[in-house]
Amino acid sequence: SSIELENGSRITASSTSSSAVRGFSYNIVMLDEFAFVPTNVADDFFSSVYPTISSGKSTKVIIVSTPNGMNHFYKLWHDAEKGKNSYNPIEAHWSEVPGRDEKWKEETIANTSEQQFQQEFECDFIGSAGTLIAPAKLKSLVYEDPMTTSGGLDVYEQPIPGHEYLMTIDVSRGMKLDFSAFLVFDITSYPHRLVAKYRNNTIKPMLFPEIIIDFLSISTPLSASSF
Repeated sequence: SSIELENGSRITASSTSSSAVRGFSYNIVMLDEFAFVPTNVADDFFSSVYPTISSGKSTKVIIVSTPNGMNHFYKLWHDAEKGKNSYNPIEAHWSEVPGRDEKWKEETIANTSEQQFQQEFECDFIGSAGTLIAPAKLKSLVYEDPMTTSGGLDVYEQPIPGHEYLMTIDVSRGMKLDFSAFLVFDITSYPHRLVAKYRNNTIKPMLFPEIIIDFLSISTPLSASSF
């Protein structure tokens, strides 16, 4: 799992886990196919990786992956394109490879599928999402940072007295697999707007209602009869 070179430097390979590289210091960390790290471990894994290079002045993190839907890797890439983080986005497109042309594209799609080609060669996050919603509709949606973020709760708009709101709730077992979550929409006018969302994959089902009640108690207009 590691090799030491004549100049004293060392290359180490490690598995994807929350404690794989914790406690070590590295000059360069390369995360390969990061979009395919399971969502339920991605946050813990990255939290353990980043401190290993954050103390150095010339250290680097290189993240390489083909898209795999709109997940943690999508957020890092999207924020890098907008200059919201310090990553430098570099895309390698299939058309840049010598010998690959439209004929090669048609043959590849015929031998695989349109969705596989979009993901593996077009670097298309939407095409690799595999959702029931049409990719064209997803591309028209706007990705925005929340006004406030705390404990898994993201608030995009402050509640407005007199508006009507709808909350949808999904409950998980709290075993770091699926997330317990709720979404709050302003349905006063069309199109409806997402105003808040919450997700947590460790909270137990018996405690989740308390989170919902606490949220409603601090959002007075949402707890009105119109909710």
